[in-house]
Amino acid sequence: VTDSYVTPGMLMISFTWHGQMIHNMKRVSLSGTDLGRIQQVNALSRQLQSGEITLEDCYRSLCRIQEEPEASVFRMVLGAALAGAGVALVFGGSLQESAAAAFSAALCAFLLESLNFCTPSLRTLLGSSLITLAGVAAGALLGIRANMVILAALMILVPGMLFTTALRDCIAGDTLSGQARLSMAILTAAAIALGNIGTLLILEAL
Repeated sequence: VTDSYVTPGMLMISFTWHGQMIHNMKRVSLSGTDLGRIQQVNALSRQLQSGEITLEDCYRSLCRIQEEPEASVFRMVLGAALAGAGVALVFGGSLQESAAAAFSAALCAFLLESLNFCTPSLRTLLGSSLITLAGVAAGALLGIRANMVILAALMILVPGMLFTTALRDCIAGDTLSGQARLSMAILTAAAIALGNIGTLLILEAL
């Protein structure tokens, strides 16, 4: 007999072991989504269910997955640059605007990785401000559309997956988890808007 209850901040599991019911609760402090690890854990669960591996093998594999290093700063910066450039082209931007969006998104990603000791909302606000500054500077120096550069680069901060997961949880009836994720998504969107609008107002005042 096994049962589990999971929220974005807590994990509760109960199961029977040799006729004895065991309960365990663990607080979840890390945030973020690693699709690579999710895929590996899902594959392990399927193998365990089908009997391809034993419980001990599954545990050793989980420990190995947990110890795998996270994506390097270079990969994160490169991915942000490619995303910014691609979004700019999809939105109808020129090659210069695409390059400027890639540079702005790369700067933002490097800032986010460097400020991992800050809260997620503060990092998002500072990243949005940096993208806005870079976009305005690119528009003034290169004569391109600053709004296109800013919009494309800001897309790397948009909490699309978080918002989608929140709606899925609410539809599935997991209202507590859905409301928590939806609150996080709204707070992230507010930080993006505050960083962008605040920076523009400051630049206009100067």
